[in-house]
Amino acid sequence: MLEITYGKFLACARKRANMSQEMLAERVNCAVSTISRIENGIERPHIRLFEAIDEVFGGLGFEYDEIAMEGLFSCNRAKNELLVAIAKERSEVLERKIDKFHKYMECDNDEHIQHYVLGHLGITRHYGMPLEKFLEENITIYESVRSLPQLDEIHEMKLRKIEYVILWNMGKTYIELGELKKAKKIFIGLTKNPLNNHYILKQERFIGVAQHLAQINALEKNYDKSLEFLSYGLGELLESDSFKLLANHIDIQQEICRAKNDVDGINHIELFSKAARNLSDYFRDQNKR
Repeated sequence: MLEITYGKFLACARKRANMSQEMLAERVNCAVSTISRIENGIERPHIRLFEAIDEVFGGLGFEYDEIAMEGLFSCNRAKNELLVAIAKERSEVLERKIDKFHKYMECDNDEHIQHYVLGHLGITRHYGMPLEKFLEENITIYESVRSLPQLDEIHEMKLRKIEYVILWNMGKTYIELGELKKAKKIFIGLTKNPLNNHYILKQERFIGVAQHLAQINALEKNYDKSLEFLSYGLGELLESDSFKLLANHIDIQQEICRAKNDVDGINHIELFSKAARNLSDYFRDQNKR
């Protein structure tokens, strides 16, 4: 990354000039910690600081626009990775992605703050935040940038990716709180929303929506409708990369069992594969009726 390259060049130029970070910070009128963060590729200088540093050393061979554009791309990558981690609800990954995004976020940018706070909310929920409070905080985070839409209007809203994730959180929470009508409106709205056509983890989200709608209909004792959603979700799952990876893993495991004459292992794998095929065939038959 250019920020890291620029930082290394700055550190080399400073050392060649027998200048400490404290001395450079005084010359360009900034904090010593700022110089340290720039040299370590954690922070990029703003335009006035960039020009002041250039004046001290007579130029380092960089254009400011190059550094700023690279920083923008890095920030967007970190932001998308954070949303994926929030969606997958894995706290150990989420903590790392929060830290990575924090390196690039702008503290006076409302959208960046919204992503950062939502990430921390996911961690807090993992450690036992009450459902009602979690729901309230999701709404607050959404409304930190703009008003929450009516649930009947979700399908026609131009949603940002983070808004999709927040509504997803709300839908799941409404299910757990027993407010099934609200949950159904959210998930149906998300299914019909145009963002689904290019959303990160598109296939996984469709499978997840089908699963939640199946759960809602089962709780409402609408079992036929629930089976329809389950069949759709299973069909998508069988075509997903995750299922293909699992199938490949099982095939390799089976070869190892055969090579080691592990009869029990071979039998378990064959029983699992047969049950999976039978279940798949059953749901496909149900879908055709």
